[in-house]
Amino acid sequence: MNTIYFGDKFLGFRYAWIPATAWIYPVTTPATPLNVQLTNGEVDVVAFSDSLGTKVVQQILIPGDLDTGGTAGLIPTGYSATGAASKNIEFTLSHSAKANGEAIDAAHTDLISGDLSVDPTTKDLDVFDTEWAPTVSTLSWVGLDLVSLKFGRTAPSTNDLVGDYYHIGLLIKLPVLP
Repeated sequence: MNTIYFGDKFLGFRYAWIPATAWIYPVTTPATPLNVQLTNGEVDVVAFSDSLGTKVVQQILIPGDLDTGGTAGLIPTGYSATGAASKNIEFTLSHSAKANGEAIDAAHTDLISGDLSVDPTTKDLDVFDTEWAPTVSTLSWVGLDLVSLKFGRTAPSTNDLVGDYYHIGLLIKLPVLP
């Protein structure tokens, strides 16, 4: 699936899933798309190396019924290519929101996840479901903004995971008006 869609309202939120196959690879410092063969199937991922700086990009159109007074949720999923105990990863989502009539070639603002603890077992899934929740006012997004996204791995403050991190997708949860 390589389609991004803000689905119908569910319990006051709209959700957009950006799977590995929907990301675009920039000309400079692109992350590596991979199809990983598993024992019981396969999974498409974006490999973020531990050398850092690699990223993927995408654009999303914000739903018109966005609740600008609410809190969003950014939920990355993935797994360590090689597991290790007590290791962290950190993500940066650079974003630039533009309304109708504004120049789209504008500077991005960085939003950093902070240290996220990865599962120590190789190929065990990480769903960072509650740890990255900016307010919509912090994001400065409003309904019908076109938001340019750059997503990548950055160095956590402690115990950086050595080796690739296989990013499966990013779920964006946005509060909407009743």
